[in-house]
Amino acid sequence: MTYAGVALILALGTAASGQIDPDTPPTTRVLDCTTSGCHAPVIDHVQLHGPTAVNACDVCHVFVSSENHTFRLKNEGTDLCAFCHIDKVIPDGPVVHEPFGKGECIKCHDPHGGETKTLMRSKIVGDLCIECHTDSVHGSFIHEPAAEGRCTECHRSHSADHENLLPMPRQELCLSCHTELRQRIESAKDVHEPVSKNCLECHDAHGSDIGGVLKLEPRALCVSCHEAAEQEALAAAHKHSAVFEDRACLNCHQPHASPHGKLIADDGVGACLECHSEPIVVADNRVIQSIAGVRAEKHFVHGPIKEQTCTGCHLPHGAELAHLLKARYTSAFYQPFNLDAYALCFQCHRKELALEPETVVATNFRDGSINLHWVHVNKPEKGRTCTACHGNHATTSPRLIVDSVPYGQWRIPLNFKLTETGGSCASGCHNAKTYDRGQTPPVPAVPPELTEPDQPANTAEKAETSDGT
Repeated sequence: MTYAGVALILALGTAASGQIDPDTPPTTRVLDCTTSGCHAPVIDHVQLHGPTAVNACDVCHVFVSSENHTFRLKNEGTDLCAFCHIDKVIPDGPVVHEPFGKGECIKCHDPHGGETKTLMRSKIVGDLCIECHTDSVHGSFIHEPAAEGRCTECHRSHSADHENLLPMPRQELCLSCHTELRQRIESAKDVHEPVSKNCLECHDAHGSDIGGVLKLEPRALCVSCHEAAEQEALAAAHKHSAVFEDRACLNCHQPHASPHGKLIADDGVGACLECHSEPIVVADNRVIQSIAGVRAEKHFVHGPIKEQTCTGCHLPHGAELAHLLKARYTSAFYQPFNLDAYALCFQCHRKELALEPETVVATNFRDGSINLHWVHVNKPEKGRTCTACHGNHATTSPRLIVDSVPYGQWRIPLNFKLTETGGSCASGCHNAKTYDRGQTPPVPAVPPELTEPDQPANTAEKAETSDGT
């Protein structure tokens, strides 16, 4: 009798005797394992494994004993699956998922069926992964693929060419989704080093208790590499609050890439204006005045500001001097003359403009060869300081001459007017006076030796904004 004949007889016998009790294994061979009542759950899936779908249990199972109703698998581990899935069992990369390497296919796949075409034991692959990788997803901020259980968007299931079963190098993988960041990096002047090497130096790939899935709070994260900057800020007598408050370093710097040097979020002035566009009241009720005027139309701006850098005069993290100044600078109206009191100004401007009674090269503020800076400044008791005439950041008059200056309860008007070879002043300090230096060429604002190596020579235009004469 043929195998088909035996199957038919057995099947008819089953039908004649009624449904088999699933709790009582049969003692005769039953071909229809699922509909006879015992193994019905194996076909209770949306997607069925090919052999299961056609009741071909003997593709994988071998009948051993009718009396004991026992079976064995035709092969063990990967060898069983390889009989059909020849293209799935050979690693296609040096990094191999442990269950796959051990031939434990059924740790992840149901051999009979599942909710998806891949016959995973869980409908959401992440629910399956977390059974082994229990500590991989944590925190209140979860990376979106991890939060939604889409682990296979970043990891291969069986094997890969890259560590952690990544389908491509880590940075390339991150940027394959974060395309806006990729564009910013490609057009940036300055790129943060970890961005070009390893995003995981700053971020956790799965989750964190800190926004942006950061490994640490922004300041702590930055100083884990930039320790010297923190020590500078902490040791400073006058601390820049932006370094310590709110987003800390990220108040001024971009974490990934910037079109500006040192990863500044905006240009060297715009970054400062994020806070200093309005007056700021500090702890001792002192008011730090707004410098919004540096971006006002028709304003004349100080040379460093024109070159888009407040750090020409200020230290960004902290300083030993008030106002975060790099060197001494007096804001008093009168000052007994000494060079140290003007140390900040003389970082760029010639010392000779306050040292030489007569000159034709140290300054444009002269009557013939009489040095009018020397006349005003170089006095043993009541020398006029820079702020007696000049603004620090920007003014509506050329040469950074202010409209008026405070003197006790009075604001002294200056009434300065500029001419092609001199000017005039009708202040409350003295009667109207004029000066004319003659037809000598204008003096550059900064000595050639102070010019940056790759910068062009100083121009008359630069002299107008930074020489103060």
